[in-house]
Amino acid sequence: WAGNVGELCMTYRVNYQDGTHKDIPIHVGKEISDWWNVSENADSNYRVAWSNNKNRGLFTYKWENPNPEKLIKTIDIISAENDSIPIVVAISGEVK
Repeated sequence: WAGNVGELCMTYRVNYQDGTHKDIPIHVGKEISDWWNVSENADSNYRVAWSNNKNRGLFTYKWENPNPEKLIKTIDIISAENDSIPIVVAISGEVK
């Protein structure tokens, strides 16, 4: 379900209050990985957030808003519509 390494899995579209948006592409092996066979990758932007004794798990990916002065209105999750199946469990944010 993870697709091929390097392949686009999904895109987060951050929609700002002012009508502009920022697209964040999520690639297999770079910002996300296979939940069925969890492993760390030093060259990736994700980290294992949780795993069980069967090596299934969830990942975390940290994104820094390049426009912190803009209010985020909504976030869209756009599938790449390929072999990858994006699963998003949670999204959180903080004000700096």
